Amino acid sequence: MPRPIIFDFDGTIADSEPYANQALAECLTLLGMATSHDEAVAAYIGLRMSDCIRKAERIHDRKLPDDFAATCRARTRALLKEHLKPVPGAAAFLHRCARDETAIASSSSVQ
Repeated sequence: MPRPIIFDFDGTIADSEPYANQALAECLTLLGMATSHDEAVAAYIGLRMSDCIRKAERIHDRKLPDDFAATCRARTRALLKEHLKPVPGAAAFLHRCARDETAIASSSSVQ
């Protein structure tokens, strides 16, 4: 009897984290808070946007604009749309599991 499978999306099906960190670095840099991709990864990886904002405000000793989260999410979506690809082997594995009950879980927003 087949058993249900639940996959975590990020890192298992596709890896969106590098693009989210790139967007964060770009958005901070545009505000005069120079941040490289590597610096963003080191400081913010795995954090929720609200936690990233609080941490960036502490690091840079400056308040971010009220629309920062929305701006950063829009930049992230643009990068994902342009660059996001499945993890190698993920599509083939999901295809083999198509007859079984599968689900994808994520703490990310649908947007």
